[in-house]
Amino acid sequence: MKTLKEIGFLQIGMTLVDYKGNEGTITGITYIEGFCYGVEFDNEKERMQMWDWNRLRDDVYVKDGTYTE
Repeated sequence: MKTLKEIGFLQIGMTLVDYKGNEGTITGITYIEGFCYGVEFDNEKERMQMWDWNRLRDDVYVKDGTYTE
């Protein structure tokens, strides 16, 4: 697996894995104009996460085979 920082982009269908082994699949990405991105995991629309590349941990990985370059 590569780290998300190595890959450098988000993509619908990408499965992220944290340092504890928890997984979540990106099911939606919304640009909030002039502010940031909202990222939806596992079709949970009511729990969209604000995305900040500057605060991304070094130990967030992308599961192999879940993204295309």
